[in-house]
Amino acid sequence: MNRFLRDPRFVISGLIVMTIVLMALLAPIFAPHDPIALNTREALQGPTGPHLFGTDEYGRDILSRIIFGAQASLQVALGAVLVAMAIGLPIGIAGGYFGGWVETMTMRVIDVIMCFPPIILGILVVGFLGPGIRNLIMVIGLLYIPRFARIAHSTTLTLRNQEYVDASRAVGATNMRIIRQAILPNILAPIIVQASLSLAAAILLESGLSFLGLGIVPPTPSWGLMIGDGRGYMLLNPWYVIWPSVVLAVTILSINVLGDSLRDILDPRLKT
Repeated sequence: MNRFLRDPRFVISGLIVMTIVLMALLAPIFAPHDPIALNTREALQGPTGPHLFGTDEYGRDILSRIIFGAQASLQVALGAVLVAMAIGLPIGIAGGYFGGWVETMTMRVIDVIMCFPPIILGILVVGFLGPGIRNLIMVIGLLYIPRFARIAHSTTLTLRNQEYVDASRAVGATNMRIIRQAILPNILAPIIVQASLSLAAAILLESGLSFLGLGIVPPTPSWGLMIGDGRGYMLLNPWYVIWPSVVLAVTILSINVLGDSLRDILDPRLKT
């Protein structure tokens, strides 16, 4: 705990991330207006008293839509990371622990997925399945499976011949028991770091797909969707694009800094 609290990167970025998460969880409380309520008489207004961030082309409050948009972005990112972990970890551990044909088969599947650029493969799959939160979670989760599988694989390779693993085999422990009690606890630190970094990447990918019209379905607010809709009104109300872009950038930066600090704190080689 002292190492966490002594790192200003962890404290500052953690507070920002916690604020965004609370904003998403308590969106009905924080949002000053209904995010989907139309009021064309107040369309494309700049920051004013009733609307601190201005309004969009339908007169909807931008601040309220940003707050509710955090729900969609975090839901997709968290769901995708959990899907990637649930599939990638067993694949990586199995390949690293058993070796042989299991390692060859699992790692070649991972290599095939990694051959495709994430945004291109995401556009292709979402184009076939259609937009929506559930499809986004499955698509982004599929794209990030290799990140967790390769980390789990490489770490398991270094652990499977350790003395405590050999001792477990000597006393008759099954492979599943060894993996559960000796391998998995020792790879959690890099997996936690990778999960935090993947959250930021998943938010960015979701925003990119929503920007292209392949993500969140209107009128559900999304940061990427707001940026995509607002680009056509830059001259009339530049704040329409600026505010969601700033929030998106701050969120991704904070999560990345948090992941970097976690990596330094959880690295046993850096402990004093």
